[in-house]
Amino acid sequence: MGVCNGLSEKKDDFPMRCFFLSSLKQRTQKGWLRFVLCMLCVGLLLFVEVGCGGEVTPTGPCRDCPERCVQSEDGSFRCVECLKNAHCHEPERPTRECTQAYRCQCGSDADCANGRKCSKSGACVECLRSADCTNPLQPICLDGYCLACEPNKERACAPENVVICAMGIQRCEAGTWGRCRDAKVCSAKESCREGACECIAPRVRCGSECVLLEASTTDCGGCGNACKTGEFCASGRCVRDCPPVTPERCGDVCVRLQSSEAHCGRCGNACEGGQYCADGVCRCPHGQQLCAGRCVWVETERSHCGACGKMCQDGQVCAAGRCVTSCPSKTPDVCYGGCFDTQNHPGHCGRCGDACAPGQVCLQGSCHCPQGQLFCQGKCVDVALHPEHCGACGKTCQDGQQCAAGQCVASCPSKTPDVCYGGCVSLQTHSQHCGKCGHVCKEQESCLAGVCRTSQTTCGVGRPCAGALLCVNGVCVPPECDAANPCPTGKECQSGRCVEKTPTCDVANPCPTGQTCVAGECVVQGGCQSRADCVSGQVCQGGRCRACVDDGECRSDERCLSGACRLAKATGETCLQDVECQVGLSCIADLTRKKACWKPCDPIKSSTGCIAPLVCGLSQDKRNGGCMPQRSGGLSAGASCQPGLSQCRTELLCTDLGKGLGNRCYQLCDERALTCAGGASCLSVNHHPVGVCEIKSAKKGVGESCTAQSQCQSGLYCAGTPGSAKCVQPCDPLQSVCQAPEVCDIIVDYGNKVFQASFCGPLISGLSEGAKCTYTSSTSNCNTDLFCFPDLQQPPYGICARVCEPGGAPCPGGKVCILSPITKNGKYIYGCI
Repeated sequence: MGVCNGLSEKKDDFPMRCFFLSSLKQRTQKGWLRFVLCMLCVGLLLFVEVGCGGEVTPTGPCRDCPERCVQSEDGSFRCVECLKNAHCHEPERPTRECTQAYRCQCGSDADCANGRKCSKSGACVECLRSADCTNPLQPICLDGYCLACEPNKERACAPENVVICAMGIQRCEAGTWGRCRDAKVCSAKESCREGACECIAPRVRCGSECVLLEASTTDCGGCGNACKTGEFCASGRCVRDCPPVTPERCGDVCVRLQSSEAHCGRCGNACEGGQYCADGVCRCPHGQQLCAGRCVWVETERSHCGACGKMCQDGQVCAAGRCVTSCPSKTPDVCYGGCFDTQNHPGHCGRCGDACAPGQVCLQGSCHCPQGQLFCQGKCVDVALHPEHCGACGKTCQDGQQCAAGQCVASCPSKTPDVCYGGCVSLQTHSQHCGKCGHVCKEQESCLAGVCRTSQTTCGVGRPCAGALLCVNGVCVPPECDAANPCPTGKECQSGRCVEKTPTCDVANPCPTGQTCVAGECVVQGGCQSRADCVSGQVCQGGRCRACVDDGECRSDERCLSGACRLAKATGETCLQDVECQVGLSCIADLTRKKACWKPCDPIKSSTGCIAPLVCGLSQDKRNGGCMPQRSGGLSAGASCQPGLSQCRTELLCTDLGKGLGNRCYQLCDERALTCAGGASCLSVNHHPVGVCEIKSAKKGVGESCTAQSQCQSGLYCAGTPGSAKCVQPCDPLQSVCQAPEVCDIIVDYGNKVFQASFCGPLISGLSEGAKCTYTSSTSNCNTDLFCFPDLQQPPYGICARVCEPGGAPCPGGKVCILSPITKNGKYIYGCI
């Protein structure tokens, strides 16, 4: 122990320390001597406090102490930090105190930096109570530290990414929440949505497996739909030979190895974890990265934030590849620990977990196929060249035909001379078949002369186009002409563009009246004053006639096309592309696929901007629209309709809600904007980018319970056993309108040999076609889409048969369409026997 050990109640009373040390402990001769020396120190106000173990002197045993020195009772010396409080004071730490152990400690929070607190022990700590912890990730104060949790506590943990699904348990270890344990983990073919593992599109669940219906012999086109011996599954259909669109065979399926997710590049090489197949290689969609066998959005994935394996801390979310405590305004929606804008993100479109199908984009919270493509059989299809969806979904070209510009043709036209998988393309310019069939250009690339090149799409002042591309109306386009590609008669090539040829002149070819020949060119005498002085299509600028550069140099009813001002098409005139229409109009295809120039509008808004009598008619993409005239005789909302026939009013959509229900005319709506009138609900529609307004009716619709025919809406039939009967959609077994997995079920009164009804309903399995069957007065043991063709010689036996008609589709398996003893509306029906 040092000589001056601070026993005095007044710590700064240094002489009293010496007094108590000498008088209370041991009043030896040495002690009295020290006391006297201390008194001399005080009296003489010396700087060196001799005998109190005080200041460092330049000589003696204290010469190596950096601050101060005290002498112990045994006569030894030791270095110390302080002898009194004043020794501890500094400008940034004004209230520090000197302890009995001659060490400085904090006296108040003012002595602690960075918002730390002064504890009772004199140490600057992170917190004294939980209220001092301002970091939301570490809200608990324990032993002076801010922690995320109290050790050994447990809590339920919610899904934080598309792999961990459903609730689990987290345990606090060393003040930090551990991993989510005992939570369900989705497979590489699944992703998590609302606590359940769902198959990643285009796979669907059949039993416990995620299946590609387009390439499965056991589930071809639908769960349980197995192809027969000798048949192959091609694009979801059982066929005898592989069609041009899927020419390669892998086992019993027909695929396109360049793009098949089940057989990518080679048979058996399946793309999983959200990858798609392009050029025979499994790739992650644009903006995603393969992490641990799964495509993830590293910009927003909490477990791989910014890079694979980089996990955010508990309580943090991932935004733009960085772990943050809250989402920024540009991406305000939190989905599975990531920050998104659900109005435009394809992984969470409209709401968390609603992912767009492959090839679709998310616009205003709805999934859309790119312009020129339609959503057919669960994917976006280019109907301009797909032989099984040529011009429209389900429109199949015959054998020997190809699809060109949406039409089935016997041979490809000169503009698209190359055949790729049954479609006509130009290998020189097509981005999906660039240089060779199936070679797909990456995003931001275009196909130029059969080579994928990085494309710059926009241009302007200070932003020139790359390479040989030209800036036309703010867009980079390939040159129209060069030495190898001359312009047509009457035009000449100027800077890569074909423009009207300026009249040349000489002695043999004089200029028109009012013009003179200057340096081989006809110019207006004295310079042009207006466009009237120039050749048709040219503009007058600076007294000289020249070709136009952009639309602004032309009249409001004109567009600058190939260097000449040309009269643009007005509202309602047919067109092929936007550039043909007047400024402010777009070339929009209506539901009949007829393209015309219309003012764009939003069909789901109450105020569409259309001026009467025009209304906001639907376009092919079912999301955008154009101000069009009302369809004459169009059906009103709620009326029954047939899809594809354009029977509804221009602004209405004919749909069955995607659920196999009866087709009716519906008003479009937005589930978030509540645009339906009269308080009606906005119903979602499968495979459509918008919803439709609920139709309130006293009568019951398809699928609703009924006890009598009169309770069902017009055109529906009340069918089923008492207590479970429902309103169903009638169908014709010869031309079924039922949507898979429903079939056209048949009801026959075998007692009276009368065909009673047929309606869309689930297939109730029984005996298959051609099997020997039995019947009662009202039922048979055949599949419900077949009837028991009675054997009048051996009742109640017969043969399970499908309905047919003479001259119609041939019966399968060599069967013959013959007359049955069953009547329908007074006429006998036929069956395949």
